[in-house]
Amino acid sequence: MEVSALLLWLLVGISSSIVSPVLKRMQKKNSVSLFELARWILIPYLALVAGHLSPRFMGLVGVNWPTTLAVGLGIGFTVMMLVAITRATNIPYPFLQAVRGSYREPTIRSRVQNEEKQSGWLWLWSQSLAQAFYWTFVRAALWEILIVSSALVDSPLYTAVWLATIIIAVEAIPMLITNSRQWFDQLFTLLLTSVLFLYTQNFYLCAILHSALTLLIRGRIENRS
Repeated sequence: MEVSALLLWLLVGISSSIVSPVLKRMQKKNSVSLFELARWILIPYLALVAGHLSPRFMGLVGVNWPTTLAVGLGIGFTVMMLVAITRATNIPYPFLQAVRGSYREPTIRSRVQNEEKQSGWLWLWSQSLAQAFYWTFVRAALWEILIVSSALVDSPLYTAVWLATIIIAVEAIPMLITNSRQWFDQLFTLLLTSVLFLYTQNFYLCAILHSALTLLIRGRIENRS
């Protein structure tokens, strides 16, 4: 694999993240969401189809399911414990407040509203899977670049995962300015999925955790908007 090609795909991804906030000011919310969904899916897909990125680095093939599933269940249990703690306490972090709020007992009116907005939940779920695909692409591309270029790092995977975490967090800085609560929510999901990928290199488990956290944390916010 050519390092220059992978770097080019990463630059395309970063550039598209700069365009997104600009479109948000010019177009309606659904249009921007479609653009974000397209870039999260198309950039990794085209890199894979072009043969510039190996699906093994993305955790799409060659997954050790017995081991990775055990780790995934362990992280999932930890997340549920965190949710249980936030239900019983008032922790002043935006994403924890969102988790705690999403567990309030729904009223009859809210049940009716939720039924009317099922399509919104499906759209949110689709966005979360697409975003998980893109995040895994960034991690995998950096990982493969470090391997192919024989970079002098002790652990290419460890370095790639946390470098990708920094890049993705920086990409979302415009969100921090306009909606700090959502940025912290996303950072929380990013950190958990980064840890999961570091130990499993399994895209499918990362996608499941990503979508579950997104529906749990952001679902209440999206339904109120």
